[in-house]
Amino acid sequence: MDFDLINSTYTEELYSIPAKPAVIIDKEWHEMSVAEAELLPNILQAIHQKPDAVTIICQATLDLNLLPGNPSHVIYFGKPVTGIASYEVIETQKIKLVASDRLEDLVKDYEAKNKLWRALKKQFCVA
Repeated sequence: MDFDLINSTYTEELYSIPAKPAVIIDKEWHEMSVAEAELLPNILQAIHQKPDAVTIICQATLDLNLLPGNPSHVIYFGKPVTGIASYEVIETQKIKLVASDRLEDLVKDYEAKNKLWRALKKQFCVA
């Protein structure tokens, strides 16, 4: 789908449909352990999102240019990215990003899960 064509054709607010939040993971579903596959839906549930209400993308390294539909919220689970602080909401004009450790690492790290939860509460305005 050509999102640029859609965005330029339907510029009125009436036709503006917000993009789904994007979740970027660093490996394919079939490569995940059971614990990792269970953790992601639990994280999404905590921020009142269902797995089918977000766009889940696999990227070995973070590349925001490859995101479909211009999401306003992005959660990244992967290797640390130079210049992007982990567990903080990074806000630009168009996007709110939270970068986290890999799901594999979060499964074992209670402290990291708490940091992620605090960041996601700010990003998604969850009480």
